[in-house]
Amino acid sequence: MKSMSEVTAAKIKGYLEKFIEDLLMEYRNKEVQSFKNSKDYLNKSSSEGRLKPFHAAIIPVQFIRMNQFERSFSTKLSSTFEECARLIALDNHPYAERNHKIEGSISESQISEIERLVSFYEKEEQRAAVQSSLSEMINIALLSKVIEKLKRL
Repeated sequence: MKSMSEVTAAKIKGYLEKFIEDLLMEYRNKEVQSFKNSKDYLNKSSSEGRLKPFHAAIIPVQFIRMNQFERSFSTKLSSTFEECARLIALDNHPYAERNHKIEGSISESQISEIERLVSFYEKEEQRAAVQSSLSEMINIALLSKVIEKLKRL
């Protein structure tokens, strides 16, 4: 069983490429306060409180500009995970949406089972020193259940 189809992988790749292109284009056109050195920067003012004098005093100008890009990138990147998950879900479900709130309850035994599986996968990865694929994790979980049932016989 594959985690996702080749079509979905291509959609995700296209989505992420467009995300990066749009972000770079936005940043290229974004006006960033420029300064030659920290003293020049410390003489500036900002009505929005966006100056970072401590950073400017100890960090080279090029790093401040890179930091501004990285912070913007990191903030916007979180939304890409949601979209990728939605695209993957559409491989197996007729409908999937982002930011959909659901409510419900689960039993203590369900919570225990989730915790047991997470612990089991973590131990397997440490033992094997390789990250399992989704299909391998499913097979491991099924095999683990069979072994537990056999032990009870």
